Amino acid sequence: MNSHFIELPSGTVFYRKWGEGKQLLIGLHGFETDSRCFQPLSAYLLPHQRLVAPDLPWHGQTQWHDPIFSPTHLKALIAGLLAQEGASRFAAIGYSLGARLWLSAAPLLASQWTGLILLAPEGLASRWQWLTGPAPSLLRSLGNRLIQHPERTLQAARWAARIGALHSYGYQFLQRNLKTPESRLRLVQSWDTAAAFPVRKSALARLFRENPTWTLDVVAGTKDPLLRLEKLREWAVRIPQARFWEVDAGHQVMQKSGAWAGAFSRRNE
Repeated sequence: MNSHFIELPSGTVFYRKWGEGKQLLIGLHGFETDSRCFQPLSAYLLPHQRLVAPDLPWHGQTQWHDPIFSPTHLKALIAGLLAQEGASRFAAIGYSLGARLWLSAAPLLASQWTGLILLAPEGLASRWQWLTGPAPSLLRSLGNRLIQHPERTLQAARWAARIGALHSYGYQFLQRNLKTPESRLRLVQSWDTAAAFPVRKSALARLFRENPTWTLDVVAGTKDPLLRLEKLREWAVRIPQARFWEVDAGHQVMQKSGAWAGAFSRRNE
């Protein structure tokens, strides 16, 4: 594994690279993690493949100066990666929030894709999708107020989890992300980022129909508390070139890479 930096007008982006092959794959990670989450996939790369993965803004070693991260920023980031890696086309890999970014920015970037791999994708069939999409100003104002008063928010969340009104995963999520000023800032900015990347399912399905040479792999855990597995499967089966993988895992499907990653690498040769 090698590490590199890209200088962009909005900040300095750190990225990791595995492999030295000609065929490029670009991975975008999810919230609360960084580019290291793709390490398990590196064992399944073929000799002619290489995988690069940036730390997204407010995660890992990337230093981001803009208060937002938008599809235009993502397009500039991908252009920088392609220039630095000397490539013009790539297979896109997105985990959780990273999958949402690819899906939303498809009209801007898909002409350079050779395929798309969605790992526990956020934005297609999420259980709390109304929270991560564009929210009414009143809801966003309330959410920001709750984040700025973590003690009271956690007290209320603990009570809600105790009576079954809040999923235990939701309570644990709040515990982790309301802990420090830095984690609270990351939560607010990532919430704003998710809102800036709306997912339009019908437009995506049309894009894939118009580009039959693209490949699409969707990987989901059967125990994922964040996804509606049936809804996700229903979306995938409408796309002729899609393959849907169900693995015995929660949201961290990368931990079960052996169940699908080898076939995925061969398919994206």
